[in-house]
Amino acid sequence: MRPIICDHGLMRRINRVRILNLLRLQDSLSRIELTRETGLDGKTVTNLTHELLAKRLIISDGYETSSGGRRPELLRLNSNLKHTIGIYLDPNKIIGVMVDLKGNILKEKVFPLFKISKRKYILSGIKKIAQSLIACTTRSRLLGLGFVFPGIIDRDKETIIQSSNLPALEGIRIKEYLKEYFRKHFPLSVEIEDSSRAMALGEKWFGRAQGIDNFVFIDLGVGIGCAILSRSQLHYGVSLSAGELGHTVVDINGPRCRCGHKGCLETVASSRKILEKISGKGRKEEQKIIADAGYYIGVGVSNLVNLLNPSHLIIGGELSLVGETLFKAIDRAMKKYTVPSSYNAVQVIQAAFGEKGGALGAATLILKKVFELKELE
Repeated sequence: MRPIICDHGLMRRINRVRILNLLRLQDSLSRIELTRETGLDGKTVTNLTHELLAKRLIISDGYETSSGGRRPELLRLNSNLKHTIGIYLDPNKIIGVMVDLKGNILKEKVFPLFKISKRKYILSGIKKIAQSLIACTTRSRLLGLGFVFPGIIDRDKETIIQSSNLPALEGIRIKEYLKEYFRKHFPLSVEIEDSSRAMALGEKWFGRAQGIDNFVFIDLGVGIGCAILSRSQLHYGVSLSAGELGHTVVDINGPRCRCGHKGCLETVASSRKILEKISGKGRKEEQKIIADAGYYIGVGVSNLVNLLNPSHLIIGGELSLVGETLFKAIDRAMKKYTVPSSYNAVQVIQAAFGEKGGALGAATLILKKVFELKELE
């Protein structure tokens, strides 16, 4: 039997990251609390926190009150020490943010897009937003850039396979393109992902899904997508296209979808279709159109809930911001078409970040990589 070789350096890195994650999730903790939460011995926690203090990754946050004896020192994450950039390519605009280690948005930039935007114009907008955000920080503080878009990506070749809302980018090896561009300035870590999945990660790390292991994120925008998290892991499917909720059929006699089929959910309930319908209508008619769209969304979502039995549905994207009328209609359809045991078990929650959710999710791609193991140097 071969002896088990313990890599003490690796274990030390893992334990440092465990401490950083605890402090990311809390305002501040004492060494006693860190010892209890990590299960490490007190001496190890003391040594590790001294290392992190020396690197300024954590800082002192004063002392706990005490009824007697030495007061424990409180420690907190030095969240503004490092920054991450997230860029979300929406069909109507590019949104970029710079965030700190706790996901707080420090800077935000927007670049408009149009239906006829060509590849050159879109790529120019991405570069302009990235450059303006990079100028807001320093090389030593910047951890990397996350880029997300609505579409299907080949994760091996890092190529945009399909994007119905942004066909001009289909076929481009987007990660290689971005890395090559930024290499002219300085090497920059780049991560890419589908926007719905990135939004779900943003909610998991910083929003309403913290502490929730099994949920479905519904992205109601120009298109309709979803992300499935099971045991805190994203589900991609065999062809990497899991989550195409917008192309599930809710009306077999409905209008033709751009995917070629009839009656897809996107044809009756995307924000684009709703805006087309409410143009020039009065308030009462607008609310009915929104309610009708919400009902169709509820029908589509009911199928998901029946299949997956998640504990939570988190609904985001620009359409989620229209408010109570939409959510009541979704619930009405869910109550009608969902198996009662699943309907009673699921909680429906509005996402935390609105239209900034995509860009924050993009930044989360880098933070996730960092806090899962990579050293913060």
